[in-house]
Amino acid sequence: MKIHRFVFNLFQENTYLITDLKGDAIVIDPGFSNEQEFLSFKNYLTKNEITLKTIILTHGHIDHIAGLDFLYSNYQLKPMMHEATMDLISKMAAFGSTYGLPSPKVYQETPYLADGQTLNFGTISCEVRYTPGHADGHIVLYFSDQKVVFTGDVLFKESIGRSDLPTGDYDVLKNSILTKLFTLPEETVVYPGHGPETTIAYEKENNPFILF
Repeated sequence: MKIHRFVFNLFQENTYLITDLKGDAIVIDPGFSNEQEFLSFKNYLTKNEITLKTIILTHGHIDHIAGLDFLYSNYQLKPMMHEATMDLISKMAAFGSTYGLPSPKVYQETPYLADGQTLNFGTISCEVRYTPGHADGHIVLYFSDQKVVFTGDVLFKESIGRSDLPTGDYDVLKNSILTKLFTLPEETVVYPGHGPETTIAYEKENNPFILF
């Protein structure tokens, strides 16, 4: 499994492209917000002969979903997400326009994801873990064979996601981290929605928002 990170939009959001040995790929949280950013993503696919198969959203905040319309118009792909994320996306239009970001449509017949569900993509698979607290509908994706987890805006290096936004709750967020992330093997590499990678072991020892 190959992981490539793009950094998009004014929020410096991490968009991840995960490719298996056959060249089939998943994109997590497509944050490209304009034609230039999208072309950098599309050109990478073309140059490396990658076929985009699936979109997965960790949650529905505008900086993580800005590229959905680009992907639908070019690849006819609808995102997979937790059901509660659909409601959040429907409320993003006004928020996105404030920052000059596109506001994606709400796609019907979207595949919903549930806590504990296993997803298989070609030669790789992952587990869905429901992690609310930053936003309703937030999930993380754990690839046990590779010992990596994509945490969206739940856990960052030495930080955690905001809980002061609509549907956020600090106590719920902390519980999500303790029960769904800190129970993973300590060597698990954390790929967050913003900023650099870290590990579960490092955050257990150094994250000031959890150590009390």
